Amino acid sequence: MFATFTLALGLCMDSLAAAMAMGTAHLRRRWGDAMRVGLVFAACQTAIPAAGALAGFAVARRVADWDHWIAFGLLSLVGAEMIFHACRGRPEDSPSPSWRSLALTGVGTSLDAGIVGIGLGMTDPHPALTIAVIGAITFVTSVAGVICGRWACARAGTLAQGTGGVILIGIGIQILTTHLSGSI
Repeated sequence: MFATFTLALGLCMDSLAAAMAMGTAHLRRRWGDAMRVGLVFAACQTAIPAAGALAGFAVARRVADWDHWIAFGLLSLVGAEMIFHACRGRPEDSPSPSWRSLALTGVGTSLDAGIVGIGLGMTDPHPALTIAVIGAITFVTSVAGVICGRWACARAGTLAQGTGGVILIGIGIQILTTHLSGSI
């Protein structure tokens, strides 16, 4: 169980950082928004490894050649949108996160979990339990991340929102460089 918990924590770190960044975009405290971010990110962190476990090794090799580019593009898009909103006005003027932004960010931070899912499907006697733990931990850390991001935004305003956008782009760059450096 310790290995499952450690795996789940490792996989949810990108989601946690993204949730904190998204929290910086919204000064008003809305538990519904935090719960929505947590649910979407947890759904992505659950569905993508489950799909990976079902897909098999052959499909993973094809997707692994370009999944990092997709993650980089999605996270950069959402990060640029956050920077744009930070430059336009006060954080309280920002709308609640759109389903599109949540889905793009959730998928972007969960693509690496698909490869993990393939490994789980081949080696874990109970991949469904492991995947459920990943989803649960992602939910809790993402909700906490939104709350922490809001706290930072209340103190630093649009600077925190812009920084959140830069963090999302940085996560995308980190995913891209990690995969590209491993393929050279």
